[in-house]
Amino acid sequence: MAGTVCAGRYFTATTGRKQRRGLRYLLLPTLPTTALCPATRASAEIISSTGNIFSCSEYPLVPEAERSLPLAHIDDADLPVFRPEGPFDDWNDTVEAGKTWCRSCPLLPTCGGSCPKLWSEGQPPCPSYKHNFEGRFDLAAARQGMTVAAEPVAA
Repeated sequence: MAGTVCAGRYFTATTGRKQRRGLRYLLLPTLPTTALCPATRASAEIISSTGNIFSCSEYPLVPEAERSLPLAHIDDADLPVFRPEGPFDDWNDTVEAGKTWCRSCPLLPTCGGSCPKLWSEGQPPCPSYKHNFEGRFDLAAARQGMTVAAEPVAA
């Protein structure tokens, strides 16, 4: 995609200038994501100030969702040990089945697919470095004193 290449070049140029001026920052993720948002685990829950129980941390922040999307209430007499089933409990199965492009993405271990709610709303929440990680590798290599090898000449 032309936009992606252009964005990568812009990132590399501006970030290279920042680096030459001594600004330090993390160019590449250093650890894999070990846990995604609570919405993907039945053992995690969000309790709002009204006592509603949610799987997604965003729902209590939206008045309409606070009213219409709770899974249960803390006053419910028959609450199970784990929260009731939420809309994103099957997120890992969704990714494994290839229903998003996460499964084939080499960066999946660093983001875990991110926010299943945003995916369900048609807004894939890919991390920004997905679109410029080649430039980030070049900058990280430059920090170590390496240079980019010339492209091989076709015979």
